[in-house]
Amino acid sequence: MRETHEVDEIFDASDPQATGEAEARQRRLGEADRNVLRRLLFEKAGRAWLYRQLDACGIFQSIYDDLPYRMYFREGERNTGLRLLANITAADPEHLTLMLKERGGE
Repeated sequence: MRETHEVDEIFDASDPQATGEAEARQRRLGEADRNVLRRLLFEKAGRAWLYRQLDACGIFQSIYDDLPYRMYFREGERNTGLRLLANITAADPEHLTLMLKERGGE
């Protein structure tokens, strides 16, 4: 969930304390996201669900289409899938490999 800030709050990127707090907040959120992915990857059903999400995003196939707008749309979906794959890889590369092996056995 996105953290809310007051509308009149202005982020001062030249303030080392503000920058440090923002970086720490991002690290905490990133670690929380990786923990969620690790929990999903630990369960076979979670790995299957994640694979279906990656597959639905089209990362395992070509996005080419004669219609450029359809291709742009598919590339957007693929970009989302690639971002998810990068997060999965960062969270638990061993279970990612297991997920791909399990899918190959179906």
